[in-house]
Amino acid sequence: MASYRAGYLPRERRELERRLSDRELLGVAATNALELGIDIGGLDAVVLNGFPGTLASLRQQAGRAGRSGRDAAAVLVAGDDQLDQWYLRHPEELFSREAEHAVVNPNNPYVLGPQVRCAAHELPLRPEDENYFGNGLDDVVRDLVHADLLKPRGGRMFWAGGRAPAPDVGLRSGSGSEVQLVDTADEMIGTVDSGQAPRSVHPGAIYLHQGNQHRVRSLDLEDGVAILEGADEEDEYTQVRVETDIDIVSTTHVGTAGAAVVSRGHVEVTNSFVAYQRRRASTRELIETVPLDLPPALLRTTAVWYTTPLATLLGAGLEPSQILGTVHAAEHALIGMLPRFAICDRWDVGGVSMAEHPTTEAPTIFIYDGYDGGAGIADLAFADSSRHVIDTLDLVRGCPCTGGCPSCAVTQVRELERVSRQGGRCRATGSSRRTLR
Repeated sequence: MASYRAGYLPRERRELERRLSDRELLGVAATNALELGIDIGGLDAVVLNGFPGTLASLRQQAGRAGRSGRDAAAVLVAGDDQLDQWYLRHPEELFSREAEHAVVNPNNPYVLGPQVRCAAHELPLRPEDENYFGNGLDDVVRDLVHADLLKPRGGRMFWAGGRAPAPDVGLRSGSGSEVQLVDTADEMIGTVDSGQAPRSVHPGAIYLHQGNQHRVRSLDLEDGVAILEGADEEDEYTQVRVETDIDIVSTTHVGTAGAAVVSRGHVEVTNSFVAYQRRRASTRELIETVPLDLPPALLRTTAVWYTTPLATLLGAGLEPSQILGTVHAAEHALIGMLPRFAICDRWDVGGVSMAEHPTTEAPTIFIYDGYDGGAGIADLAFADSSRHVIDTLDLVRGCPCTGGCPSCAVTQVRELERVSRQGGRCRATGSSRRTLR
C-alpha cells in the first residue's frame, strides 16, 4: 500500500502511478488527485471514504475501476458529513440525479488577468478578442501595459514579459503561488498552495508526507519556503485556531428564502491565525495551546448571506442564549448541502455566522467563495437559495438523533450555547471567532 495526493513531487507521483499500473502496488490511499487525468486502467475496486462532495466526482472516482473489461466494484462508505447523510436517505439520487453545474466567473480579474497573459504570449491580442474575453479585456490590457508586460504595435498587443506566464497560473484558483517544503538536509519534499500554508505548515505544525511525520520549524510566506524536520517518534498532531471577521462591501441582489432575507454581494473576509493546539494522537489529549504570529489573510470575494429578524427566531420558540448556536449550526448544515447545487468541494467555500452582524443588525449566516474575486459559487447558491434551504431542512428533520451527533446540528447548537454563556473555544469547530458574538 502507498499514499497519493497533490503536493507530492512530480517524480514521486509518476513512480506511484507506474507501480500501480504494473501491479507492484496492491492498493493506494489517494485524495481526488487520482480522479482526473491519470491513466491507470487495471483497477479492480474503488472504495470511496465518504461522499466526495459532488456526483461528478463520485462518478469519476468510481469509474477508475473496471476499465480493463473485468468485473469490478465501487463501494461508497458514507461518513457523518451532512451530504453523506442526505444521500443515505435518498440513495436513488446517486444514480438518477444530473451532475452539478460547473461554475466559473470569467469576469473575475484574478481569473481573467492570468488567462489574458497566457493568450497574449501565444498570439498578439486584437480589439476583436473582446468577443472571447468579455468587457473586462480593456481593463486587463491597460494594467498589463502599465506593468510593461504588453507592448502596442500595429493595432495589436504583443507579449513583452519574457518567459511564458503559464507555469505561474494555477488551474484551480487562478494563482500558481506555492510554498516549497524543504527538510533540514535542504531537500524539497513537496509543496502546498500558498493560501493553505498558514493552516497546514505554520511554525510548529505537524505535517504528514508519504506516511512520514514532520514538524515545521519555520515558514517564510514572502519567499515561499517552509523548513521541516523529522518527527516520526512524536505522538502528536496539531490544529490551527482561526479568528474570522467579515465585512459587507456591497449588496448586488436581494431575495427571500422562507422567513429569511437572502442577499448576494461582495465581502471582505479577514482570517487571523492566532494559535495552534498540540494534541496527543493516541488519546486526543490537549498538550498545550501555542500562540501564532502570522500576518492576517485578507480575502476579497463574493458571498450569499441569510438574515432572519431576531423577533422571528424568538417567536419560533428559541431562547436568546440559543440564537448563536442555532445560526452556527444552520451555517454548517447549509455549507454541507451546497455541493448539491454546484461543482465545488465544501472546502471551496467558507462560512461565518453571528447572532448580530454590525451591518445587518440581525442574526446572519454568510457563505462565501474561498477564492479571490469569487468563483461563481455564491451566484448559484443565491439562485437556488430556496431549494438549498428546503433540502437542508429536510436533512435536519430526517435526523433521528435527539441528543446530538456528528451528522446533525444539535451538538453544535449546544456547544455554541456554552460558548455564548461562558466564552472560550468551540469544541465542535476547533476555533474561536471574534464574529461569534
